[in-house]
Amino acid sequence: MGHEDFHVYRFDCQACGEEMEVGLRADYQTSTHSIEEVGNCENVQEESNFIIVNTHANFVIPDDMRNVDGAFPHLSQMYERARIAEASGSLVRVADISGKNLSARPYRRPDIENEWQKLKKSWSLFRRNRIKLSENILREASDEFYSNEPLDGIQDWLWRFALYFTGTSYEVRFRDALDIIRPEAESGKLSDVMIHYSANLVAMRSQKYFDILREYFSGWSEFSQVHFSVGQGMTVGSLAATSVNFNSVKMYYGNAFEALGSFIDILTMINNVKLGRSFDQLSTISLEKYLTLDKANRFSAFSENLQFSALCEEHDNQLRNASHHGDLVFNREVGDISYRTGKGADGKEVIITYADYLQRCSRVHHQIILLLRIELLLCRYMKVSCPI
Repeated sequence: MGHEDFHVYRFDCQACGEEMEVGLRADYQTSTHSIEEVGNCENVQEESNFIIVNTHANFVIPDDMRNVDGAFPHLSQMYERARIAEASGSLVRVADISGKNLSARPYRRPDIENEWQKLKKSWSLFRRNRIKLSENILREASDEFYSNEPLDGIQDWLWRFALYFTGTSYEVRFRDALDIIRPEAESGKLSDVMIHYSANLVAMRSQKYFDILREYFSGWSEFSQVHFSVGQGMTVGSLAATSVNFNSVKMYYGNAFEALGSFIDILTMINNVKLGRSFDQLSTISLEKYLTLDKANRFSAFSENLQFSALCEEHDNQLRNASHHGDLVFNREVGDISYRTGKGADGKEVIITYADYLQRCSRVHHQIILLLRIELLLCRYMKVSCPI
């Protein structure tokens, strides 16, 4: 059971090998649940010879425990998450949280997909100037998710959603980057950057951020298996994903890589200023020329800035090419993904697990959210339009 009101699990039938989908609907008010037949399955009476299939919305599991009855392999991962949270100072005892705060962020269960569905609609309406309709949804969401501290508009909502989206590991990177950015912003040296941003970039970025968030959550039944572990810096290792809907996520890495490669121009401009140059002048080329480079070659512009580089550590161009061009090959029998490197995919074969692919997609998305948070902060501080 995960954190959402409804979650779909897709896995192969152990008899015929065809895909089947089962839904789990949870009512957290009454502590009840129901199983729903989604696709290629039906509810029957249990028999002793039935094969057990272990699934979990928010964890990956050892491959050899997929069919073990009475197994709870996620418990050790829960312990590790708690240990990481305690080490970072973010672990809070339930006994120390007042009753009314238990149902509000950040203490309520992290049902971020539930919240996203409401934010998506409100944000879309706002972007299309349906302000009253957008505000109606925002007020309802404020009562549901932020009753302890009501939302103050769509910008505040997007900021808080992004804040609670990322985990401990990425929060450290975010704060380290802010330590680099803050002196430049407070001294006024980023004024030209934000004037350029407001005049030329913000409208396009609003659409791109919206689109990549929507795509991530369209594959949430897959990404949720690794999302929270990725946020805390954990790795899947040899663990396996139990819900497999490859077609829903196979293009994601490529699309997210492209989005990330577009968004890092803000880091490049800030880095130019930090090094004493005009915001639109790199060491050997202009910003205009820089923006003609393919996305893979843009990251080197701030490669010596360790804090900025840490914000986009995950950017594998070979995996991007395979995902973007539809060249990922999924082996359903073993749960592996293969692709070939090189231009035209004529190089060596690379094989990764499906769980690792999900993990790497989630890493890129966490990085995109960090950049969104940086932009939202800068826009608020410099009093320019933000990407909503």
